[in-house]
Amino acid sequence: MTDIHSHLKALRRARELTQEAVARQMGLTRQAVSRHESGRTQPDLETLARYGEVYGVSLQEILYGGSRSERQLRRLRRAAWTVGAVLPICNALWAGLRWTASRFFPIQEGQMQAGMQKVWEQHRLLAELSEKAEGLSLVIAWLAVVVLAVLALRLERPVPLREKLSCLGILTALTMAAVLPFALADPVFGLADYTVTPLRQILWGAMAVLVLLTVDALRGRKTT
Repeated sequence: MTDIHSHLKALRRARELTQEAVARQMGLTRQAVSRHESGRTQPDLETLARYGEVYGVSLQEILYGGSRSERQLRRLRRAAWTVGAVLPICNALWAGLRWTASRFFPIQEGQMQAGMQKVWEQHRLLAELSEKAEGLSLVIAWLAVVVLAVLALRLERPVPLREKLSCLGILTALTMAAVLPFALADPVFGLADYTVTPLRQILWGAMAVLVLLTVDALRGRKTT
C-alpha cells in the first residue's frame, strides 16, 4: 500500500483531470489532493472509496494498482507500437522496390533495343514485387486498424484524446517518412504515386479515431 499516492496520480493523469477538478468532485482542497498524490498524507478508506467513485475504479485498484483496465491499456499500447514499427517497414519495402526498378532498370519508350530484354525482365520482376508488397502493406494496415479499434473498444475506460491524436500523428509521420526519400529520388514516378498508399493508411487510422471518439461520447452519456 506504499504506492497509493502514485496510483492516485496515475489514475488522475490517465483521465486528463487536474488536481483542482478532482478536488471539486471530492469536496476537498487542491492542496489535500496534492498531499495525497505526493504521499505526504495518507487518505483514509472512506476518502479512497470516494477517489474510486471519481475515477470509476475499484478500491483494490487504488490500493494495489495493476488492474484489468491497466493491463488492457498496456496491451493496446504494445499493439500500437508494433503497428508503428511494422507498417513503415512494409511501406519502405514496396517503395524501395519501385525506386530500384525505376533507377537501375529503366524502360525506354518505343521499340525495345537489343540487349534490353534482361533489363525489362528485371524491371517487371521488381515492379510485380513492389505491387505485391504494397498490397500486403494495405492489408496489414487494415487489419491493424481493426485490431487496435477492437482492443480500444474493450477498454473499461477510454483512451485520453491526447494519446489518440498522438498515436495518429506518429503513424502519419512514420508512414510518410518511409516513402518520401524514394519518392523524391525516383526519376519516373512522382510524389503522388508514392503517397497514395500511406494516405489511405492514415485515413483508416483517422476513421478509427473518430469511431472511438463517438463510442466514448455515447459511453459518457450513459454514465451521466
